[in-house]
Amino acid sequence: MNRFRELDRYPKILLILLVVMAVVFAAVYGVTASRVGFLHNDEIFVPRQSEGALVYEGQVDGRDSTIIVALDTVIVNWGSKTYGPYTLREDPSAVPDGHPQMTGIEILDGQKVYFRGGVTDETTDFWLIGADGEQLFTMTYTMSDGTEMDMNGNPVDHMKPTPYQIVSLLRGPELTHKGDWVAWFCGVLCSLLTAASILFADELFYLSICFRVENAETAEPSDWHIASRCISWAILTILIFGLYMKGLL
Repeated sequence: MNRFRELDRYPKILLILLVVMAVVFAAVYGVTASRVGFLHNDEIFVPRQSEGALVYEGQVDGRDSTIIVALDTVIVNWGSKTYGPYTLREDPSAVPDGHPQMTGIEILDGQKVYFRGGVTDETTDFWLIGADGEQLFTMTYTMSDGTEMDMNGNPVDHMKPTPYQIVSLLRGPELTHKGDWVAWFCGVLCSLLTAASILFADELFYLSICFRVENAETAEPSDWHIASRCISWAILTILIFGLYMKGLL
């Protein structure tokens, strides 16, 4: 404690900031990790039962959103916009050639065919193949104005569920959460190392020169060394903040 009192204002502020970040982000991580649900459009949708249906609730871009799963139907609501209803039904004729072990399915978007092909029997780690034998994958590119387009030249709508997501929702998706505690612990560890470099700055300076300079204990750090030391502490604090934030994504 005496060592802390002897510090100048700038390193004191950094040390207090490191402690505050660790405490605040511990609370944020706790709240974030407690929201367990279905990951859609990089947001967590928390499930609840409602009148015989399973409703996943979340918020995307500031708009309240729901995913309603009932029987063989999925409906996605995003603000005033509705996607679906998507209806899944078995269709043995949709099994792709060469994959007799798959179950033939057809997904309808209203009255239009959204997907037709085969699906494996696994509950979570399943995969889909179209009736024409093509595996499902999404390739996109970004225009100069930032608009993301698919390979057909259509704007990508990330709120629209993919066939894989629809099947996953109907089979019972694997629930997850945001907030990687490993990132928080790494942030705390880096904070401790940074705090040690602040509290024992002079000792570290003498240790770095003791094998190269005679009477190192009488040496004084230059103004440039002190300035670079302060800059490095600020950079480390910013990097630690970024590490905490990355664990929440």
